[in-house]
Amino acid sequence: MHLDSRTYNEQAEFGVLTLATKDDYRKAIGLVQSVRKTNSSLPTAIACSKWIADKVSYYFDYVIDEYSELKGFQHKLYLDYYSPFKNTLFLDADVLIFRDLGHIFDEWRGHYYTAQGNYVKTGYSSFGLDRALVLKKINKKRLVCLGGAGHAYFEKPNCAEVFNLARSIMNNYAHYANKCKFADEDVMGIAMTMLNLPPMDTKGFWARHMHAKPGTFQADALKPQCSFVDRVTGEYVNPVMVHFACLDSPFLYHSCLEKLRRESGLHPSFLWLRDASIEFYKKELFWKIKKILRSFCCWPKQGSSKN
Repeated sequence: MHLDSRTYNEQAEFGVLTLATKDDYRKAIGLVQSVRKTNSSLPTAIACSKWIADKVSYYFDYVIDEYSELKGFQHKLYLDYYSPFKNTLFLDADVLIFRDLGHIFDEWRGHYYTAQGNYVKTGYSSFGLDRALVLKKINKKRLVCLGGAGHAYFEKPNCAEVFNLARSIMNNYAHYANKCKFADEDVMGIAMTMLNLPPMDTKGFWARHMHAKPGTFQADALKPQCSFVDRVTGEYVNPVMVHFACLDSPFLYHSCLEKLRRESGLHPSFLWLRDASIEFYKKELFWKIKKILRSFCCWPKQGSSKN
């Protein structure tokens, strides 16, 4: 079903929403295929451009027209406009689901906006946000940190309060933050802090490949199952979702996407090897070389770009 994001009404009680660009819409298809395997009755929606809509509409229950005037992370501050559901679990396109989501909806129900995270008082986010400075500006003692989570849960209509505040922060970011790179997770963390909204600490819900002790991470998108030994606690973890952010483990991730693709009835393709190789090069060579050159040539640091 194709819906215009400006005119639709809520269609379902619970659902999963994602966003996609021309660079990651294939990942979004992999996400929805993993949702189908683990949560077959859960409706799904995607917000994207009309060009991408034609390529993904077969896989999603709802396709929402994105706001063309928004760029990058800004779209994530309009999820309340994009979602056709009363209660929404938003997931980044580069997420895979390995277990049932029912208990998450049950546990998180009643929180009009939340995500798994923690509290911090000092330090910098991966985008360069000075957390101590933010706390001083908003007169709070601790800041909600959602670093790298790749998800959010929200309920209409009450979520409008936090989204409206987040959009206000975005439009006047210099008032709240130091000179740093804009990121939705930092903005939402500030908004949650100002509204006293707590992050969730659901054990075993969210994970990244980097959380695993080397050599212990195992994932099979078809069984489906994922497990690893936590590199810090030594505990055995069986996560509900894995966020393959920052091009994490590209060969493992793209092999999972290809398996899901083939199971849907499509012909085998080895393009996943090409895509994985490109991402491996970008992460392990290009980004590292760029970082070294910056240190020698006095290039602007990532956290110093304009808002």
